[in-house]
Amino acid sequence: MIDTNDNFTDEEFDDTPLIALDKDLRDAAALLPQQQAQFLVDTYYKFQHDRIQQGNQIASSYEEPNLVLQYLFGEMKRLESFAKSALDRYTDKRPVSQRLKRIHGIGPVLSAGFLAHLDINQAASAGAFVDFAGYNTGAVWLGSDAAKTIVLAVLDTALGGEGVNRAVTHEEMIEMAKRMGACPKWLARRVYRIFYQGDGYKEADAAFNIAMKTARAAEKESLDNPLASRAERKQAKIDFMAAKRAAMRDRAETKKSAKVFLPQFGFDAQVSDEVYVGAVLKGIKPKVKTIIDAVSVRPWNPSLKTILWKMTDVMRRQSNNPKCFYGQLYRKFKLEQVAKNEAGLLASEAERRLKKGRIKSAEQKTVYQGGKLPDSHVDARAMHEMGAIFLSHLWEIMYEQEYGKKPPAPYAIAILGHKDYIPPPV
Repeated sequence: MIDTNDNFTDEEFDDTPLIALDKDLRDAAALLPQQQAQFLVDTYYKFQHDRIQQGNQIASSYEEPNLVLQYLFGEMKRLESFAKSALDRYTDKRPVSQRLKRIHGIGPVLSAGFLAHLDINQAASAGAFVDFAGYNTGAVWLGSDAAKTIVLAVLDTALGGEGVNRAVTHEEMIEMAKRMGACPKWLARRVYRIFYQGDGYKEADAAFNIAMKTARAAEKESLDNPLASRAERKQAKIDFMAAKRAAMRDRAETKKSAKVFLPQFGFDAQVSDEVYVGAVLKGIKPKVKTIIDAVSVRPWNPSLKTILWKMTDVMRRQSNNPKCFYGQLYRKFKLEQVAKNEAGLLASEAERRLKKGRIKSAEQKTVYQGGKLPDSHVDARAMHEMGAIFLSHLWEIMYEQEYGKKPPAPYAIAILGHKDYIPPPV
């Protein structure tokens, strides 16, 4: 029988062995670009999910699995091992991920996932990482209708009104961000990208359409020629497909070059939202539709949020191990959350959850109605708090590596005078 008793969903319990890569593959894995590293992390988890699902289906069968299924299951495990080995090589060549892998519970896949999704050059503070991972509890995914309402309300106009075509001020942009619960700097960067990518993408599509029109005309001319031989007609079709592939490559390259990398306007914790947003918007006049598109987008990265959840779940499971730093933090936060819940200090959160609706369990609804949070919600709050601390530590580690110095003190400590600073474990 096939051994399928490894239904893990995280890295700590992943007994997938690393496999030896030849020199060419080792070198290629070490040089993975950031976007392709993201793809490889996603591919690894897809391999893992498919392999577990296949194993469960085989285990639930009363019959001995056919040799074909055994072979397929083995190949799925091999692909999973290969992806993990490539990510291990990728992280070995990067100082930040080397430090991350020294943390109990974090291996090559999780460290590669964080490294592939986060860029210190786009984060003025640890709060930017928290926002991007979806751990800002005030952030809301509005959608197009709610975004349109917010934008037009701030501009004090309506679609078709005179105010639609005027320039948006940085004060209005900051107010929009405040109403959607997002970072003003993030919203300004989003508007900037959409504004420039719109023009770049239109240019790429226009050039593609012209190239295709020319190629179709050349093919039609050959096919319509009554004197053309069969070989000439076949060559005309081959030439058309070659022209089509070339046009598609050119379009992809043009769109790739249209990706905007914002100039650095002084990524410093002391740069105000007004100065930053004003610098980003200087010289561009985005249309209202561009603003609405930026406001309506999901204000966090779902893949990063999933990876962070996997990490916090690993730490929760390992919280009995004294070597697990973040697991110990989770236990500490859990005790604090339980005490707050028993004292009725989370009644406002229970009320908010009731207003939000979609509570499937009648038992949980009764707990919420009593002004308390159910155990699962209390547990999630502790994991959330621990995840936010990890992101702040990761920001510090990446800042030190990028700039060769300690980062400025967090706002809560430097300005508000808090004393409960928790340094990174590595």
